[in-house]
Amino acid sequence: MVQSAAAIRSAEAARPVTSHYQAIPVRCNGGSRQPTTITNTATSLSSLSPTTTTYYRAVVKNGVCAEANSTAATVTVNQPAAVPTSMLVSASPVCSGTAVTLTANGGDNGSGALYEWGTGSTVGNNKMSPATTTAATRNVSPSTTTTYWVRRISNTTCTNTTGGVTNTVTVSQPATAPTSMLVSTSTICAGAGTQVTLTASGGDNGSGAYYQWGTGSTAGSNVSGTSTGNTRSVSPSTTTTYWVRRISNATCSNTTTGVTNTVTVNAASTISLTSASATQNQTVDEGNAITTTTYTLGGSATSYTISGLPSGLTHTMTSKAIRISGTPKTVGAYNYTITTTGPCTAVTITGSVKVEFKTGVCNTFNPGIIGTNEACTTFNAGTIGQ
Repeated sequence: MVQSAAAIRSAEAARPVTSHYQAIPVRCNGGSRQPTTITNTATSLSSLSPTTTTYYRAVVKNGVCAEANSTAATVTVNQPAAVPTSMLVSASPVCSGTAVTLTANGGDNGSGALYEWGTGSTVGNNKMSPATTTAATRNVSPSTTTTYWVRRISNTTCTNTTGGVTNTVTVSQPATAPTSMLVSTSTICAGAGTQVTLTASGGDNGSGAYYQWGTGSTAGSNVSGTSTGNTRSVSPSTTTTYWVRRISNATCSNTTTGVTNTVTVNAASTISLTSASATQNQTVDEGNAITTTTYTLGGSATSYTISGLPSGLTHTMTSKAIRISGTPKTVGAYNYTITTTGPCTAVTITGSVKVEFKTGVCNTFNPGIIGTNEACTTFNAGTIGQ
């Protein structure tokens, strides 16, 4: 109720008096403030419902005298807040930990509303700390994909809380480095065509990282290719060190450190004759020594086995050189085989020794012995050996 005491006293002191009230709207930034007459001859005015802040005054007139205005009374009207129409985000998707600005858009603050913020799809739940701001923006740095909400809360006069709006910031996770590289076999033989599977183990792909592979001890050098899977097949011809690392998707765009492993390639086993060619296949008379035969191991061959040598011959190895020597004891033809041993496929080489009777003829039978090494010393009972 608005009442001017001066106007009332003036009206009671003199008659006839006419009276009414005027409502004068508040105008911001200048502009006209034309009063609106409110017909009311009573000494008080009630049941007002202004929608904006308004000045009220009483106007009285006594006879032919000029109107007199009371001091204006102000009714301040606070406006309730209106719900935001949307929430804007400065970026999405983003990499984990990236700063993002949330902006409440649309609606109206009314007379000094606050913004209340939280997470989740249900407005009002999981309020952030602090929960309110006077500004329409808020900075966040989510580590996982997060839905945010915002609403307005009016000041204490209006005390209304609006509905809210939501938006989601999609967060990509950066890749982390593999912890090791596994190999299906660490040692192979040259020329065998063995396929070796390399496997990146440990760490995390994050949000869709891929693998980058290469050779050498420094990750990033000699890039050989990329893959979405964590395995790669190789078939090196020489001992090779491989590396692997992860590269995150375009959102995070980080490249991890790498890990390495080495595939050792052994040379194929070999064995060859290194003495004169005639020594590989020899013919000797019984009781005569053979010419020493030498074979030499090569590649990854480390030792050997031998079979088929006649009694009386021996074999030894020094610094991969195998030597066969001695005097065969028994007449006959002997084929021998040498087989390499070592990490790679065995190879063989063969040779032969033929042992013959010593040539000789005696012209008497009794007790003639033909083919011995003894000389024929007598005619009647002698032996003819040569």
